[in-house]
Amino acid sequence: MVIQRFASWNDLVVHCNAKSILLVGVEIHPEAHTIDDFVGNHTTTTDSHNQIAFVMGNEGQGLNDKQLKSCGAFVRIPQYGIGTASLNVNVAASIVLSRCYYQWHC
Repeated sequence: MVIQRFASWNDLVVHCNAKSILLVGVEIHPEAHTIDDFVGNHTTTTDSHNQIAFVMGNEGQGLNDKQLKSCGAFVRIPQYGIGTASLNVNVAASIVLSRCYYQWHC
């Protein structure tokens, strides 16, 4: 796993496009697949992308419109009950990355 920081959102998008990295938003979105369905149906590469980068929104509002428009796919973490629809971003990232690791590397 590579962790890289960018000065701006546009810098990230340009980098990902140049490197054929698919931006996957972690968001409650109409097109979102559950994380288990996503990792079960994808490898770390896709037909037109060499790698995948997960984009985490903030804990209050999630991904903004600019970020949503840049994502080529979306995943969500299933939650049960009628409680809150959000998780701490650190917890959400841990769930997503651990599911991907165990599916793709074990």
